Amino acid sequence: MVDEAAFHNEDDSFAHAIAKITGFHSKVMWAFLEKKNYWRGAGRFIHADNVSPSFWKKCIGLPPATPCVEDATSSFFYDKHAKGRNCEVNPFRRHNKEYFFAYPEDFAQSIVEWVSDKLETCARHPAFEIIFVYCEEDATAGLSR
Repeated sequence: MVDEAAFHNEDDSFAHAIAKITGFHSKVMWAFLEKKNYWRGAGRFIHADNVSPSFWKKCIGLPPATPCVEDATSSFFYDKHAKGRNCEVNPFRRHNKEYFFAYPEDFAQSIVEWVSDKLETCARHPAFEIIFVYCEEDATAGLSR
């Protein structure tokens, strides 16, 4: 939450306000009610921080560039693996790093399920997650899949 407050240029005011509140649960409830726009980014950062190190691939020595991955992510998977026709990318900034949470469309799946009292085959189009972290300052990137 503090990282998100810093992104919104409220790190000092957020830290002072939450420090005045007694108890962890009270702090969480206050943040939920007063700073709803922080939760989405904070939740994504917690998720990225808890991805096992064995799932990350690190790239070093990258040239400085302005990241733009939405079209590249979708076309890469669609051209190379015939999946990823649809893709949503959610960008976040944390300190000096750019985080991109991408959700390309995976292969379609058919499942058999009960619809009311009739057995039917239904198509599903799940997504898979890719987390891309880019640091222009260090010329590094990390990719989780």
